[in-house]
Amino acid sequence: MSMVMRFVVIVSLIPSTAGAQSPDLQATANDAWNNRDWARAAESYAALVRADTTVAQPRVRLAVALTALGRYAEASPHISAAERQSAETPLVNRLLEKLRRFVEA
Repeated sequence: MSMVMRFVVIVSLIPSTAGAQSPDLQATANDAWNNRDWARAAESYAALVRADTTVAQPRVRLAVALTALGRYAEASPHISAAERQSAETPLVNRLLEKLRRFVEA
């Protein structure tokens, strides 16, 4: 299993609260994520991040989608922000640390 796919599996376990503000956009983002449509997922999760910068899940998924697209430089600041937002979640922090190492390699 590729490194990106491992991230996808783990990140899929992170619950989201972003849909409370934009349920249609969250549904579109989740649909793209589930179908591994990384371009549409990146676009949708970027919109969710712009709508609410306080929720970590869309930012983590945005970072993974950008990584899957090979857009590592764009993924890096989202990894950093997600690390700050997820400081109290060890599983997410381990994932983000691995994602950062992959992006920076």
